[in-house]
Amino acid sequence: MIERLIEASIRNRFLVLILAVALSIGGVYAVFDTPIDAIPDLSENQVIVFTDWMGRSPREVEDQVTYPLSRKLQGLAGVKAVRSSSEFNFSMITIIFHDNIDFYFARQRVTEKLGQAGAYLPSGVVPYLAPDATALGQIFWYTVEVDPRGREEKLREEHTSSNFPLPRFGGEGQGEGAISFMCLPSAVPAWVGGAAWGEGASHAPSSGHAPCRRPSAGRAR
Repeated sequence: MIERLIEASIRNRFLVLILAVALSIGGVYAVFDTPIDAIPDLSENQVIVFTDWMGRSPREVEDQVTYPLSRKLQGLAGVKAVRSSSEFNFSMITIIFHDNIDFYFARQRVTEKLGQAGAYLPSGVVPYLAPDATALGQIFWYTVEVDPRGREEKLREEHTSSNFPLPRFGGEGQGEGAISFMCLPSAVPAWVGGAAWGEGASHAPSSGHAPCRRPSAGRAR
């Protein structure tokens, strides 16, 4: 097969040359005429419908909202597939259309169908369309941003918290105390008696019973 193709090309050189020139011109024209997207949309032609029903379980949402609404949306012209998901308090239905259906025409048909949903959905449940964006555009709904000073402030907080004293059990304590109104016995050393009476050790009684007097408050460690 390849040998016959080469033989035919050699016999018809002029025809092969014309075809090569035509292909070259067509390639140059395609380069300048083909639209180029910075981020090409490779997603399907789809429309998303959300429905909120607060305080309901996924089973209730599936039976009374998702299933009947999906059945109605399957009857639209140009529908390729219908996918649904039921969660707590809300329902999400994705209607996928064929590629030849215009995106805004599909949204219009879905909107018209949702206008009739009040006849078969529970009272107060109103379905609505997702934002006018493709599946690729939904990636930019949420962004993750980092504060350049966040790490520095975190380290500063950790350093500050590490400087705070922590309470410990045991150790040394300091308090205020007072001597009771009683006479010191003679066996008490002189320096103890002087300290208890607020006087010097030389004035404390060294023998016998000390006279009863009101002592001054002292500080004990």
